[in-house]
Amino acid sequence: MTEIFSDTTGIRQLSQMLLSLTFFHTSEYILAIAIHGASNVSLTSLLISKRYALAMLLALVEHLTEITLFPELKQQHTWWVSTVLFTVVVWRFFAERIAYEECFLNQSFGVEYVEYAESVASVDQTTQALSQRVFIAFPCTTGSVTREKRKTSAEKERFRLRLGLILTRIRFDLVCLDMASVCVNDALTDDELRWILSRLDTEKDKEVFGLVCKRWLYLQSTDRKKLAARAGPHMLGRLASRFTRIVELDLSQSVSRSFYPGVTDSDLAVIAEGFKCLRVLNLHTCKGITDTGLASIGRCLSLLQFLDVSYCRKLSDKGLSAVAEGCHDLRALHLAGCRFITDETLKSLSQRCRDLEALGLQGCTNITDSGLADLVKGCRKIKALDINKCSNVGDAGVSSVAKACASSLKTLKLLDCYKVGDESVSSLSQFCKNLETLIIGGCRDISDESIVLLADSCRDGLKNLRMDWCLNVTDSSLTCVLKQCKSLEALDIGCCEEVTDNAFQGLGSEDVLGLKVLKVSNCPKITVAGIGKLLEKCSSLEYLDVRSLPHVTEVRCSEAGLEFPACCKVNFSGSLTEPDVLL
Repeated sequence: MTEIFSDTTGIRQLSQMLLSLTFFHTSEYILAIAIHGASNVSLTSLLISKRYALAMLLALVEHLTEITLFPELKQQHTWWVSTVLFTVVVWRFFAERIAYEECFLNQSFGVEYVEYAESVASVDQTTQALSQRVFIAFPCTTGSVTREKRKTSAEKERFRLRLGLILTRIRFDLVCLDMASVCVNDALTDDELRWILSRLDTEKDKEVFGLVCKRWLYLQSTDRKKLAARAGPHMLGRLASRFTRIVELDLSQSVSRSFYPGVTDSDLAVIAEGFKCLRVLNLHTCKGITDTGLASIGRCLSLLQFLDVSYCRKLSDKGLSAVAEGCHDLRALHLAGCRFITDETLKSLSQRCRDLEALGLQGCTNITDSGLADLVKGCRKIKALDINKCSNVGDAGVSSVAKACASSLKTLKLLDCYKVGDESVSSLSQFCKNLETLIIGGCRDISDESIVLLADSCRDGLKNLRMDWCLNVTDSSLTCVLKQCKSLEALDIGCCEEVTDNAFQGLGSEDVLGLKVLKVSNCPKITVAGIGKLLEKCSSLEYLDVRSLPHVTEVRCSEAGLEFPACCKVNFSGSLTEPDVLL
């Protein structure tokens, strides 16, 4: 043991080096006090912790004690406990220094420094381990890294830079603090927590985020954008005070709960005063609201862009005009089933909501051709127009829409508009080259002539075509549609009694159909042979409706050896749920 303590050359040299560093750091501290004043400088401002100062003092006292009181130990230096302690503390000090420098470089050089650090052969294992701990603590970060691979390179660089800055600063904070008592909340700012929250995809994950602690719950509340709630002024008031940045509010009611009043005018008053940032408001089937409630919406929610008041049967032109008056940025308005709405509402929208893109008027039987003509005088950006079952709309109204919204119109629904005929479809063919979805089911005056024009004009864009109960449509126009509309994905020719197998037999060997949904129910002249020819051309078919075809049954298809695509659902009896693509 004596021999071990007698050979202390390395320890003595280490002690001298550390004491020199102590002198340097002390001088640095004294110089900072001299320049900035003692009140403005602390040990932590120079990254010198109290443990460092205490260990430095102990090592200095030890050294002075040795050379003053014990001259015989001056050369051997066997009292080295404080020196070892000082060595450990100094290592922690330099670790803090290195982390601080990394943070500074990351902030100064950004992506360039991140790339340089990744290119260095000797990767910092501490940073790697810390990154893994952070990824475990925040699953959203791991998922975000995976999702980020699918984004643009510019977004990747911004994500890597931001994550690098956060990890470097967390590492610096954890090194400076006692690892046993460190809390993530001490290492992350509110902005960084919000950024982590923004990387979550699903609402369920965001709800879990708020369960960590009260601080995270508050941040999740203030950062939340969407909310589904129920009626009640008191509850809505509390929600408004908690969720201050809500932009989408869903108060829609279930159709099956028709006896329940749901949202009332007093609720709308609270919403109008409490949710000033609201852009999307869904009041579908809220049967208790009246024009008074809508007036509150129009008066206070000037940022509103989407409003659904379908089947709110007490509403009239007065309430909708108030909305149009106050919500000039309105982009989508759904009024299905609002039977008291007339052309006056369309006139108000035309004058004040010129950016309107989607309008739903299904079942608004008081709408006429004159109202549609007034609408498109100001609203020329309409992309989707639903006038299903508007029995007073005819060719004049549809033609005015086709001319005014020629470049924007993509979806037009005219189900059971029995006054609509070939003139309307011809106008659409002439002006609306970008049409993607056309619903003309129940328009019995439409014939082959206009359908052929439509197929030729919209051959590149038409995706969905519903013309069930168009009794004058025959094989010639249907073959033209199948041959020319290469983008067609859904087709409904149910109850077209004049359609036969020849419509499919006329397809050439080079004709390949991309149909996914086909409905041919109640077409008595279609047989198994026609279905077989169709299957040869439709390898991507997902739903086939052959109900009420007397010559096409499940047994006959099996006997004929028909092979349906593996993913195709064949509806023989009506037991399958129909896709809503053509509704």
